Amino acid sequence: MAAAAASSSSSSLKVGIVGFGTFGQFLAKTMIKQGHTIRATSRTDHSHLCHQLGVSFFRDTLSFLEADNDVILLSTSILSLSEVLRSMPLHCLKRRTLFVDVLSVKEYPRNLLLQVLPEAMDVLCTHPMFGPESGKNGWKDLPFVYEKVRVRDEPRCSRFLQIFESEGCRMVEMSCEEHDKLAARSQFLSHAIGRILSEMGIESTSMNTKSFETLVKLKESTNNDSFDLFSGLFIHNRFAQQELMNLEHSFEMVKQRLRRGTSEEQNLSKREEGTCKYREEVVETCRHREECREEVVQTCRHRKEVVRGYVVEQTCRYMEEVGSGSEEGICKYKVEIESVPVVVKACITYEG
Repeated sequence: MAAAAASSSSSSLKVGIVGFGTFGQFLAKTMIKQGHTIRATSRTDHSHLCHQLGVSFFRDTLSFLEADNDVILLSTSILSLSEVLRSMPLHCLKRRTLFVDVLSVKEYPRNLLLQVLPEAMDVLCTHPMFGPESGKNGWKDLPFVYEKVRVRDEPRCSRFLQIFESEGCRMVEMSCEEHDKLAARSQFLSHAIGRILSEMGIESTSMNTKSFETLVKLKESTNNDSFDLFSGLFIHNRFAQQELMNLEHSFEMVKQRLRRGTSEEQNLSKREEGTCKYREEVVETCRHREECREEVVQTCRHRKEVVRGYVVEQTCRYMEEVGSGSEEGICKYKVEIESVPVVVKACITYEG
């Protein structure tokens, strides 16, 4: 029992948290549960809350740095990190300390820490890929990304990482550059689309599909985070600009495809309309031709009737003249027959 207590005591860390906001409090509760000693400092006075949690709260950073911390955990916003870090009297640090950041971008804090911290300080850049909402039921299988940027005291660094390992986190060792490249494609894009959906004002409806429910949840989840976080993800991740351009380009490509499809549909409709109009004209032409043919037939029929009447009339006259034996009448008939037009003669011949 005594050995176990000694082991626990030797593995416990004195962790000072800079920035005791929602995320800092979230991490502190698990660390306290594991037996670590927690100190905190923040621009906002959290002394009452810290008293309830069993955390020592320091209103000034000088006293905080002199508190002999094993680890100083930076849990500020991305945008305020530089101001906070540069305002700290780092020369007052009494011994080598492990500085750990938990920001959502990694190259920026790495470069800043290497620039501002004394050379003797160790640097571990981390990103717990979860928060108070996603980690409220435990951290098991949730990813914890880290890079040992400058670590000389390996046992102390391992004891800090053990905080997350013991909670079941999926430990992912990755360079800060690779992290930012992947985070721009995943985390930044998620926030960007969530913000766009928020600007559109989408709300749950009585006929939600599963896909739409996912979009509503994304919008709500994004709105739970501050716009400063979103700005930080963009400003301090050099890969975010390209991803935003990719998003805009892809959106334009989708719009062009939709417009092209609409244009093709309109052209098809016009072609079909033209085809229908052509068919109507063809039908009308055929109807006109049929009427003309009928008129020609009627004309020919009329001509035939005229010819028949004429022939009958002439025949009767001829018979009368022949019957009378008048030579003058016979000659007159011949003259009239010869005066009939060629077409009439043809009709007479056809009818005869």
